[in-house]
Amino acid sequence: MSFNLDRFFLKRSDRPYQGELAKDLLLLRASLYTGLFSLFYLFVSILIGFQAGVNLMIFNVVGFLLLPFLLRTSVPIWVIGNIYVFIGALAIVLLIYYSGGVESAILPWLLGPPSIAMLIVNKRSALVWAALMVACFFYFGILATNGISLEKPYDPSWHYTFLLATHIGLLLILVMIFFIFENYRSMAQKKIEQQNTELQNALQRLEAAKEELLSQNDHIKSQNEEIAAQTEFLKQLLEGKDYIIHILAHDLKSPLDSLEGLIILMKMEKVTSSQDEYLGLMQSSINKSRALIDKVINLGALEHQEQVNLTEESIYPILEKVVADFKKLAELKEINLQVEAADKQVKTLIDPIYLNQVYENILSNAIKFSPTGKDVNVRLLHNATVVRTEISDQGPGVPKEEMDRLFSKFSKLSAQPTAGESSTGLGLSLVKRYVELMNGKVWCESIEGQGATFIVEIPLTSYNV
Repeated sequence: MSFNLDRFFLKRSDRPYQGELAKDLLLLRASLYTGLFSLFYLFVSILIGFQAGVNLMIFNVVGFLLLPFLLRTSVPIWVIGNIYVFIGALAIVLLIYYSGGVESAILPWLLGPPSIAMLIVNKRSALVWAALMVACFFYFGILATNGISLEKPYDPSWHYTFLLATHIGLLLILVMIFFIFENYRSMAQKKIEQQNTELQNALQRLEAAKEELLSQNDHIKSQNEEIAAQTEFLKQLLEGKDYIIHILAHDLKSPLDSLEGLIILMKMEKVTSSQDEYLGLMQSSINKSRALIDKVINLGALEHQEQVNLTEESIYPILEKVVADFKKLAELKEINLQVEAADKQVKTLIDPIYLNQVYENILSNAIKFSPTGKDVNVRLLHNATVVRTEISDQGPGVPKEEMDRLFSKFSKLSAQPTAGESSTGLGLSLVKRYVELMNGKVWCESIEGQGATFIVEIPLTSYNV
């Protein structure tokens, strides 16, 4: 029953905090209990023939039973609480007036309104009601002092019965006040216990989280130490690798020099045309071996190089010279090699030696992978921020799945040189490193079977960093 009443009357969803909902609940309880209390005094008033008491108790019963309906509205709780206190205070003052004034057994009930206002409204309301009740005390005292006697309009034979009933009523008022106070204390205690429980749970969770974080920290520390050890080990391996490659590369030059010396000596003797051809092939192999050794040494040096000396120079003369150097090779494969420049005077910060190597490697590949009778086009362009070089061929192109490996060291792709030329897989990795050292970027655009275009972009002087 109580649960259903709570649900019926306490439907307001605009309660800003839990304390107001508790006051709603207490006000509902107080209204219902006070209504029953007034109903009891209604019967007492009827019994002793106290008509004023009958009228006032009917007013109280109706007022206290209707008051909970205000809880379903948007009226503030402090207003409803003061209405509740007003109904009770009005009935008490009138009962005192109609039952003898200072001689009325109901006079001590004036303590009730301020006490209840303190519990279900607030301190300010309690002070206001206390002031009003003190004023009533003074009023009835002044009446008595001036000899004005207020009648007792009920059967005198019921006086002690009425006196007993009022004392019981006072006791019930005190019990109700105690009940309201205890209700507050109990709710506050439960709330404190709940908060303590939540706090303990939060502390336990924090402690568990702390332990987990410490464990993770130890794990991360262990991983960092392991990574540091592995990094040092890899560094040693790389240093060892670089040292071995450097030694091997230099040591390989010695037998090549010896072979080249023998070729020179043999050419000083009388040799046949076939022998001269073989010596030429040997010299060509020696030259290729030397070029490969130089690339390995250069690549190892570049991996550790962080800076390069840049100078502001024109790009076109370098490109033109490289194209001129490859003209003969292109003619041997009947390849039409053309160069175009929108501006032959454009300058930017470059390393001429590195840029020469970039153009040589890309152009060499373009001719190497182009079939006989095709075109290789070289274009020099620029805009407000970069100088752009495009070298396009009509070879087999680069498959999409191999594009990521195009600039990797020692990468061997599916496309093969069209005239049996050799390919080490080092050229484009050098190109990428050279371009990066000049603050530029290089990439390839290709459709398989339709050739490839290698693009080199170097920032103009004002944008170079």
